[in-house]
Amino acid sequence: MYRPGGESDNGLACTSSGPLYNSDGEMSDTAFLAAEAALLLVLVFLSAYCSCTETAITSLTHGRLKYLVNTHRRKRRALTHLLNEPNDLITALLILNNLVNVSASTLMTLIVIQVLPAMSKTSQGLIATASRRGLLASSGSTSRRRSRWA
Repeated sequence: MYRPGGESDNGLACTSSGPLYNSDGEMSDTAFLAAEAALLLVLVFLSAYCSCTETAITSLTHGRLKYLVNTHRRKRRALTHLLNEPNDLITALLILNNLVNVSASTLMTLIVIQVLPAMSKTSQGLIATASRRGLLASSGSTSRRRSRWA
């Protein structure tokens, strides 16, 4: 565990100085908010990646997938599994995307509460929901998809 100005559990000295820390050795509010915003950005990109991957997989036809199995020898095992059990990968992607989106929504709510503490809880919740919805729409997670597997 980290103890400002002391030692960590592994016996190494921990120093907390510089612009990221205040006089008490704790991370400043600005640095903490910046870290949260960076994590939110990573979560948005991960959500977009999951959505794009799902769209790409569901747009593959069986004929195209069989062609890929025959031409890509190094990836044959994975492509054959995708050909035989397409729902396994799609289900995993959907679960991952849901976890990422819930995490991003929670983080967005925390950021809004920190940035706008004087507002009512209802207003904070509405602002967090609207701003997260905008990020979700801009990441491509809500685009129309047509599944050829169904």
